[in-house]
Amino acid sequence: MLNSRPLARRLFALLLLALLALAAATVAADSPPVENYRPWSAWTARTSQFDVNRCQSMQVGDANGDHLDDLICAYNYGGAQTRTFVQFSATNHLTGWANQHPTVLTGFDLNRCRPLLSGDVDSDGRTDLICPYDYGGNETRTFVQLASGANATPWQAWTPLATGFDLNRCRAMQAGDADADGDDDLICAYDYGGDQTRTFIQFSSGVDFSGWTNQHPTVLTGFDLNRCRPLLSGDVNGDGRLDLLCPYDYGGNETRTFVQLASGANTTPWQAWTSLATGFDLSRCRNMQAGDASGDGYDDLICTYDYGGNQARTFVQRSSSTAFTGWTSQHATLQSQFNLGFCRPLVSGDVNGDGRLDLICPYDYGLSTRTFIQLSGPSVYTLWMAASTGNDQFDLDRCTTLQVGDVDGDGHTDLYCPYDYGDISTTTFVQRAAAYRAVLPAVIR
Repeated sequence: MLNSRPLARRLFALLLLALLALAAATVAADSPPVENYRPWSAWTARTSQFDVNRCQSMQVGDANGDHLDDLICAYNYGGAQTRTFVQFSATNHLTGWANQHPTVLTGFDLNRCRPLLSGDVDSDGRTDLICPYDYGGNETRTFVQLASGANATPWQAWTPLATGFDLNRCRAMQAGDADADGDDDLICAYDYGGDQTRTFIQFSSGVDFSGWTNQHPTVLTGFDLNRCRPLLSGDVNGDGRLDLLCPYDYGGNETRTFVQLASGANTTPWQAWTSLATGFDLSRCRNMQAGDASGDGYDDLICTYDYGGNQARTFVQRSSSTAFTGWTSQHATLQSQFNLGFCRPLVSGDVNGDGRLDLICPYDYGLSTRTFIQLSGPSVYTLWMAASTGNDQFDLDRCTTLQVGDVDGDGHTDLYCPYDYGDISTTTFVQRAAAYRAVLPAVIR
């Protein structure tokens, strides 16, 4: 009887080569080389008696000005008691949770921040924490915690008390530089209800914020902020100021994108930057992203469209600095056998250091995971490609949050996972963008 094992091995090898060729063929001709991700690895020792679920809105940013992104936790003890902890990056590991204050801060309820944000409010290159504090009864004051290297300041009032201003009416509060002075400001698109809105800004002087400054002489009517899917921010015209973006959902699969341009002391009214699009359901966009997809210095809109049935396609509205294109398909055909709902979550960053916004999907198989990416080229995105070999026995659901940043200063976007073991102990895992280049087959097992 003939031995069939050599034949089977040859057939398997041919099949593997065919899969590799198919994966390589999916990469657009103008796309940069693929940058793999290393497996998830522990960047801290396991810490006991630290409940990462008490971190109020975990932040990633450079807390000490060394150009490495750190992990920042505003810890909520309850009873209006708080303390900030930071895990500082040391290129190849993170420190343990470093206490930023000698004692617990009392009388400050993190649950009253609407919401807790981060930004560089004093242009020192360090990530500060910002809390628009809601006292109730339409009274508010903004507090800031300044990063100062090894420690952070206590919470400091950066505005006087404001009355008659309901923070709960701000739709997607944004922190960013609205006047191009290098200091991050606070931006509130205020919803009066009844399709009436007005934008307010607190401008940073580097040492305090202005009060809520009205950006329009009259209330804007006929514009329902609740129809933005969602309300986003970005620099769409390359002037260094943070603009507001609204993919507006009229219902019935009709949509148009509006922009509010920051212009220094004031912002423009909402302006239509696209024509009306029909047959496009914004609710099928999974985690809409704003960022520079083409490397021209203008932020674009990116929609990973979920058709259901494990079928997906990416669409982009590219900015020309004065308008967006319509929703432009990035792929000639649908990508099948890829369930966007298994991304935990769908995030974005610059995977390969080319200055363009790539899409990143840590794909959850249950107790194992593999990271997939879509790389942005000058004109189109690649299809989803496997960018890691996979991690068995790594449960993405135990990541209390999944954040992106540059943990090692190499210009590539890394992933952070504060891992909760369920017994008030935690380890922070990092998945680094690797320095070597290869293409792996995008096979969903």
